[in-house]
Amino acid sequence: MARIPQKKLMVWLGVLIFFGILETIVLLLQVGGQAFEVIRGDLFNVPPSFIAAWIMYLVSKQHSDPMKKMWFWISLSLMFLGLGDILWAYLEIVLKMNPFPSIADLFYVLQPITLIVAFSFVPRKKIQTKREGLKLNIEIAIVMTTLMILAWRIYLADTVLEYGQQYLALILSLVYPIMDVLQLISLSLLMFNGRGNLTKFQFSSLALGLTGMGLFDILFNIQEASNSYQTANPLDLLVTVCVVLFCLAAVSSLLSKNDLVMNDRLASNSKKEMGSNWQTLALVTQVCVFIVFLVNVFRKNDSGINEIGVLTGTGLAVVLALFRQSIELYDNAQLNKSLKTLSLNLEQRVQERTEELNAKTALLQESQAQLVASEKLASLGRVTASVAHEVNTPLAASLYDLSHARELVREYKNSLLAPNVTKDDHLEIANELESVHERIERSLERLGRFIRRVREQSRMSSKDTTDFDARQTLQDSFVHLEYQATQHQVKLELTLPVEPVPIHGDPLRLKQILNELVLTSIQACAGQPDQSLSWVHIVLVSSAKTMHLSVENNGLALTEDVVTSIFEPKFSMLGENSDGLGLSVVHDIVKGHFSGDIALNSQIGIGTRFDISIPKANSVKEIL
Repeated sequence: MARIPQKKLMVWLGVLIFFGILETIVLLLQVGGQAFEVIRGDLFNVPPSFIAAWIMYLVSKQHSDPMKKMWFWISLSLMFLGLGDILWAYLEIVLKMNPFPSIADLFYVLQPITLIVAFSFVPRKKIQTKREGLKLNIEIAIVMTTLMILAWRIYLADTVLEYGQQYLALILSLVYPIMDVLQLISLSLLMFNGRGNLTKFQFSSLALGLTGMGLFDILFNIQEASNSYQTANPLDLLVTVCVVLFCLAAVSSLLSKNDLVMNDRLASNSKKEMGSNWQTLALVTQVCVFIVFLVNVFRKNDSGINEIGVLTGTGLAVVLALFRQSIELYDNAQLNKSLKTLSLNLEQRVQERTEELNAKTALLQESQAQLVASEKLASLGRVTASVAHEVNTPLAASLYDLSHARELVREYKNSLLAPNVTKDDHLEIANELESVHERIERSLERLGRFIRRVREQSRMSSKDTTDFDARQTLQDSFVHLEYQATQHQVKLELTLPVEPVPIHGDPLRLKQILNELVLTSIQACAGQPDQSLSWVHIVLVSSAKTMHLSVENNGLALTEDVVTSIFEPKFSMLGENSDGLGLSVVHDIVKGHFSGDIALNSQIGIGTRFDISIPKANSVKEIL
């Protein structure tokens, strides 16, 4: 598809405007006087039509189907207009005869027909249902009927009486307004279907052009019927203005990016525009019905033929309006019926969903209860197994050492009567008995320590609780912890706020939390290659309603499995050197005693941080 330079197209548009201005000057100033009246009226309106037709043709070559066909048929329409003007001029100037009616009217009639065909090629949004299409057509028919009633009332009836037996002139005088109405209806149908690929400017320009041509036909017929039309009438300028409007719409279509972009942009607003257009059409229809009513009110002095036409058109408009209203009433009844059905179905579905939800909720609660029971049993089993292991290990070791001690005592008794047993042998037996006693003592101490820890973990009573300053409690514990950190070559730092940090609970519990977290951090730093670089930071921060305590170390990072299990009872990374209750006790104290939260964050290359949040109290009592 050949591309025509925009500059060339703008030059042709400039030529068109030049001839339009020239025609305006010639007609308004009556250049040439009475002698050149016919030439002035018949020839100066010919070039704008052909130039506009040529511009339309050039525009059509730069578009793709279907817009190419639309602009081509509009160019053909303007060409028919120019041919009609040439024939009109030939008949009036050369043959010295009245051009109306004549063969020139054939081209004048073809002009609106080709315009209607042109608009049929514009892509448009389809009506969703056949019923909507029927209602749209009835609305358009009511508007068209009203326009025809007005045209008949204002000048068509007088035209019929004026031409009488001149059937050709009579038919043409009736065909022109009908064609004008059909042009406006075709454009209206396009508007109520999304405007196709036309922008608002293009559509408005075409609409104004068609309206102007329709107005020209009306005024021409009125003047022609009353024998008041004269050649070189300034009314002819209206046609030139309409032709320029068509060309402006065509040229602006080339300034858009492309047809696809316009399609996408218009499609995004199609629903909104359709709704607005339907409302506008309904309002126009009501106005038209009101106009019909006014026409019938003010027809007292009408002639017989005028009255017959008005009454016939009114009857048709009333029938169409009643038919349109009956369709609307039927649709409303169907809609109400559908709404009732949907309402009943919705209530039934809601009831079914509610029953289903209740059943699933009951099943879920039952499953949750079973899960909780199973988890409790599993947890109890794990705790029982760990307690049994922790108790049985020192007891078994103690029983073994007692049995061994009994054998040593028996051996010692027997050695008293043996003459060959020396004093050194007695000392050896005594030393071994002492070693057995020490092992038994360590086992029993381990057992006792474990039992005390279990008691501490399970005892979460609210006795001996008070409001106290967390800063002072942490400061008191820091002295003892700093000594232990020094023994392990770990640098311990404490950062406290300036203002008091009141919390409610047992101060000893907070000390226990800090001791366990710091000792755990010190143990985590034990795996560092250079122990002198190890550190543990304790930071206390106070917000409006919460105390935030963090204990951070740069020791070896914990694996994901360890992070998820570290607060469970009997979990330990130190094997036999730990009873595994330290962090479990911390977790229970934070959650149960202080109603707070505890979290653990461990990253490779950075270290591990414990974060504790505890609600603040309203006041602080001095701790003695």
